[in-house]
Amino acid sequence: CMSVLVQRQGEAQHVLQFACAGLRTLVFASRLITGDEFTSIGKVAISQDRDALVEALEGPSMAILGATGIEDRIQTGVPNCIGMLRQAGMRIWIVTGDKDETAVATASACGLYTTGCAPPAAAASQCQPFLQHHQSLLLSVDGTSVDECLDQITQHRRALKKQGLWNPATVIPTLVVVLHGLALDTIVAANYEVPTDLLLELLVQASTVVACRVTPAQKATLVRLVQTYDPGNVTLAVGDGGNDVPMLQTAQIGVGLYGREGYQTVRAADFAIAEFRFLSPLLLLHGRWNHRRIMHVLLFTLYKNLVLVATVGLFSFFTGFSGQTLIDSSLIVGWNVLFTIAPMFVFGIVDQDITATTVLHFPAIYQEMEPLHARKFLLWVASAVLHSSIILYIMTTSVRGSPSEQGGVFYLGTIVFGATLLSITVKSAMTMHRWHRWQRVHVASLAVGPVLFAVVVWVCSNLYILWPHLQVARDFAGLGTALISHWPSVTLLILVAVSASILPDVAFIVFQRLYYYSNRHVLQEIDSHLSASHRRSDKPQIVAPCPDTPAASLVVTDPLSDSCGAQSPPPTPVPTGDIPMSTAPPSSECAILIAQLQRLHATHRADPEDNLLAATDTKMHPTKMAFVGKQR
Repeated sequence: CMSVLVQRQGEAQHVLQFACAGLRTLVFASRLITGDEFTSIGKVAISQDRDALVEALEGPSMAILGATGIEDRIQTGVPNCIGMLRQAGMRIWIVTGDKDETAVATASACGLYTTGCAPPAAAASQCQPFLQHHQSLLLSVDGTSVDECLDQITQHRRALKKQGLWNPATVIPTLVVVLHGLALDTIVAANYEVPTDLLLELLVQASTVVACRVTPAQKATLVRLVQTYDPGNVTLAVGDGGNDVPMLQTAQIGVGLYGREGYQTVRAADFAIAEFRFLSPLLLLHGRWNHRRIMHVLLFTLYKNLVLVATVGLFSFFTGFSGQTLIDSSLIVGWNVLFTIAPMFVFGIVDQDITATTVLHFPAIYQEMEPLHARKFLLWVASAVLHSSIILYIMTTSVRGSPSEQGGVFYLGTIVFGATLLSITVKSAMTMHRWHRWQRVHVASLAVGPVLFAVVVWVCSNLYILWPHLQVARDFAGLGTALISHWPSVTLLILVAVSASILPDVAFIVFQRLYYYSNRHVLQEIDSHLSASHRRSDKPQIVAPCPDTPAASLVVTDPLSDSCGAQSPPPTPVPTGDIPMSTAPPSSECAILIAQLQRLHATHRADPEDNLLAATDTKMHPTKMAFVGKQR
């Protein structure tokens, strides 16, 4: 915190310097008023009109006492968090009540704008219509009338079109727009759509928007305008003060920060976090994981119930629609509450298709979350009908005419029920995340259903023998003994039916991952860290030659280090004396490549050419080698 007393002659320059340094400015002034003026000012103060009160207090006789610049430090990890969110495809808007220069300096400190604020030329309120600094484009809309705002927007459109950048359907990665609260209020108060649409066409193309000098009501208005312009976008607002409450309540998602200004934002928000840097795990990790979990809970609930209904319905074709029940009602009642409930908890609570380390290392995968569209819904429906059809056909054609046919229709129904339950268990195992990352809860959730089914059948078959008057277990009489006496054939029949029903799913997964794989599938392979001999470290590493170490050394660097100026520990040289080196010189480029791959394979390390990533200042797609930027 810093404070300085300035004379009236240079207060404007000092305040501008404070603002450009990212400090929050405050100017102190005094004025002698008469009794009549005091009465009139008191009447204005009762009306709670801030603008009218300020206008009544200001006057030519007001004496400047001094100005202060208070440093509002950015929390730890904010630049890194914002960088990850931008890589994930999110557009960051800063909406603040600070003055223009302070807001631009804050955006620069957060990594949203690559150049600092150098007074007086780079002050946002004094910017030219189009400025270019290190590939960052800064545009300002700060008119005091509708015509002036439209003129500024028109100039910006012409400048962007001249550069070949104007396209309302895309986002310009280097474009930063500074919007003044007075200009926003002027455009919104015009009450016709042309200025608002023109303004939003400019704002939606910017990767970053800095809205300064805005009131709490204007914050909510800006969020509402974005929602109206493109209803398909989801708006998320983050705030830590009481003046952010209207904005949090207007946005689809409100995140409140525990700040010094009380708990108003926490009470008004949908989520509450302690620091801003926790926003990236909240969105990229838990947001993505829970989106997938909810989707799979819905799809798996539909699938498992449709399998049972389709099995009972298709059996009617074998009985000529006589109404004969295939499965005992006791088993049907326990289908959802006993036999298939355990995997639902895994799907909805602990399932993770990609680990946290990999997701945070490749934030762009957030843009490729699987939507719950009609095609996926139909695939699960078709899978349920296909599984029930295959199992029922194999069972009815195999059990009919066998020596065990004397067990009755419930003997067949119990075998069909067991095969269907086992098929759903295998399906749930294929839907969960990679098997090498399973925990005990995954194995337990898959085993509890078949184990409970075997226990229920055995107990009910013996209950009727002990208590013949127990009508609930009448249909299970002797069923356990019949199944045990023919267990080899029953077991083989169930395994064949389950394998035949799951085979189409396995073929589909293999075909998809070989020929129509997505970035998520590639990241799952990267995330596995599996090799022929051992598992690699859970932390991704890049192996690059070290210029300051001997030739027989490699440097292991951490790609997850803070890229926003944080000091990282020095690289660790790894001796490579044990690497088998070929004594004969390679005869061709192909031989050189083969020799290099052999050395790398012997040490289970990455390609040294990966050091090109460390030498570039680029944004790169996680799996498609598409670069944005220039090499240093």
